Parts: sequence; structure tokens; C-alpha cells
Amino acid sequence: MFQLKKRTSIYWIGTAALGLILLSACAPSDKDFTPTAPPPTLTPTPTPAPTGNTDGGGETQAVDPRQEQLDAIVASIPVNMPAGAEQWQIDTSRGDKGFETPPNVQNGIGRRVFYRTQAASAMQITYAVFDTAELAHAHFERLQEVRSTVLKAGTQRDDFPAPNIFGLGTTTGSVALIQDENYFVEVFIEVYSSVGQNPLVASARQAINVLNAGVARYSTPNLKPARMEAVDVVLPDQFTLGEAVWERDASQNYPEPLEVGNNGLSIRAIYKGDAGSEVTFNYTVFDTADDAAAYYADSSRQNLSTSLRLNPAGQGQTRDDFPQPNVFASGVAYIAGGAFQSNDVFVVIVSLETTSIPEGDPLGELAQQALSFLQQSLVPTGDQPTIETTPAPTEAATETSTDITPEATQQIVG
Repeated sequence: MFQLKKRTSIYWIGTAALGLILLSACAPSDKDFTPTAPPPTLTPTPTPAPTGNTDGGGETQAVDPRQEQLDAIVASIPVNMPAGAEQWQIDTSRGDKGFETPPNVQNGIGRRVFYRTQAASAMQITYAVFDTAELAHAHFERLQEVRSTVLKAGTQRDDFPAPNIFGLGTTTGSVALIQDENYFVEVFIEVYSSVGQNPLVASARQAINVLNAGVARYSTPNLKPARMEAVDVVLPDQFTLGEAVWERDASQNYPEPLEVGNNGLSIRAIYKGDAGSEVTFNYTVFDTADDAAAYYADSSRQNLSTSLRLNPAGQGQTRDDFPQPNVFASGVAYIAGGAFQSNDVFVVIVSLETTSIPEGDPLGELAQQALSFLQQSLVPTGDQPTIETTPAPTEAATETSTDITPEATQQIVG
């Protein structure tokens, strides 16, 4: 069972987060491209850990920082990537589900991803991490010799990190090599089967987007456990709405926070009401707003599917009295659900099941209660830590608020 040591563990998690923030000062700062959010449908294959991680006595040694940086980059690789005139997607028929460890990275570690298009174009992008910029530059120069057939007439571009070199080939393919401090990226378009402009530059820009997103992911402290613990701290054993008393069913708690979506962390609280009514509050937090938005888009309709099937109109409603985006739906058997994205990095899903159709707006009131608990977790008290958050959420209703009128501003077809 998920038992939280509410004050002590939050203090140490907050201390660890502060330490990571101080370490992030060494990460590259000139990352101004907008990263592409990875869809939640496929998790890139993580980089295999380098050999030699244990000593002669079998004790595990410290994790290689290069490995952590590379894993953060790999976690940022999108499944689908627009570049040039086509949409590229990971070619899972090559390597290990589309990934492989490149054999030619010396004094560093790397990971390669294969892409393809419906028109049979093929591309590979390689990311490598080194201890120093000097080692990365040595690899850059060595690969420039390896790709000399294409790069002998190559040019450097001012709109990419330097040094870089771009070579547009024909039957020999097109190649871009880019070094950014201790990071190296190679974009190799093996075959381009479509008409129109060569997609090398557009693909290289997307590759740099991924690199920037990975560096940002590595440099950002993991605040998710502390945020989830802060939510669990404020969830009461029972609460009252109007005349109804809702009691928490601790037997259905997650034993530990559940990892979901793209690096999300989730907990739930199930409350029992009168006449067999049951409501579930599910809170999920992510590192970035893009990850939260992708999870919301994927999970909102999935969690509302039953409600939408039982809804005569087969539609959900967007409400003005909740953070955007949101969607709510109620069925004729009154299986109801709502989902909204709050504070950028939080997604809250509320579901209600009852045998009798209640009066008023019980789903809205319960969702407001769930939002109120979330807001309480974001406000430090005398014995709670200060938790870094994104812009303040919309003011929530109090526990006794009633008669919330849903105003649909958008119809969402089921």
C-alpha cells in the first residue's frame, strides 16, 4: 500500500530537487528551438547501459552521467516527425524496434533511430554524448572524414549550433553533422523518394529540437514524486458536499504512484457515497506541459468512452468553469466522467458511478472538489514544502459550492 511519510520524505525530495537544479547550471543554455512533443503511443527503446557497471565484488557503481543525458534525449524522440514534404515515422522494422546502438562512437555513447515515410524514403538520426566538447569535436572530425564523399562540398549554416556541415548528396545520400558543446548529432537521409526540396535541413532542425528537449529534460529536477505526495497529503479520509458524505476507500489506493503516459506519475483516490455511489479522483503530473497535453488528448476520450456510449447525443461538453482544456460527459445510466488539464503539468480525471440519477450537477461539484484538493496541494503551509508550479490555476469552488451551471462552449463528438 502506498504509505507516504508526508513531512520527512517531501523534505528530502525537495532537497534532492534543489541539488539537481544546482547541477543543471552546467547544462547548455542556448537552446531556443521549440521541442516536438512525443506522442504517448510508443515509448522509445532506452539506451542499453554500457558494460562494466559493476566492480569485481558485484557492487553497482554510480550511473554514468552521459547515460542519463542520452536517455533523456532518447525519451524526447517523437514517433512521428514532420520534415520536408512528408511525415516521417519510426521504422520499427529496423534495429530494435527502430533503435540501435551505433558501433562507431569512440570515447562516448550514442543511440540511433531509424525513420521512414510512406513513399519509402529512409533516414537515420544518431545522437551521441561525450564527457567534453573536445571529445565531441574529435568525433565530429572523424565522421566528416567518413562522410567525405558527400561532405567534400559541404557548407556550414549559421542557424545551427557550430561547428556543423551540411552535404546534399544524390545516390550517396545527404548528411548533416552538428556538434553542440559535448553533444553530437548526425542526420543521414539514405533515400529520398519524393519530389520537392531535400528535407535534410528540416530534418536536422527537428533533430536539434529533440536534442534541446532532451537537455532540458535532463537539466530539470524530477519534481513529480514531491508533487504527487503533496496531493496525497491533502486528500482527506472523507469530505462533504451538500448533505452527501463521501468516504475514501483506502483498500483501492495504488500501492505506489503509477507511471503512465510519457514520464507521467499518477495516484488515485476512490470515495464511496450513499446508495452505492462511487467517485474516483485520478491525478497525474508530468515534467512538461506538452507531455501533459499529449496524455490529456489520449486519455480524456478513453476515460469518457463509456459515458459517451451511454450519452443519447454521443457528445461531451467543454465547460467555462474549469481550466482548459476540459471535457465532461454523462450517460443515461449516470456513468459520468470529466477530464481537465490544470497548472499546465497536471491532468485530473474524475469519474462517477451511481445506480440512481442524482439531481443538480454532481459531476461538476465533485470535479470542483477534486480541483480544490489539487490547489490545496500547491499552496505551502507551515509543515508542507514549497513546490515549484506553473501559472496559478483558476480559482476553485469551495466544498459547499452547489448549483454549478454547465455552459458548453464546444461540442465534442464521441
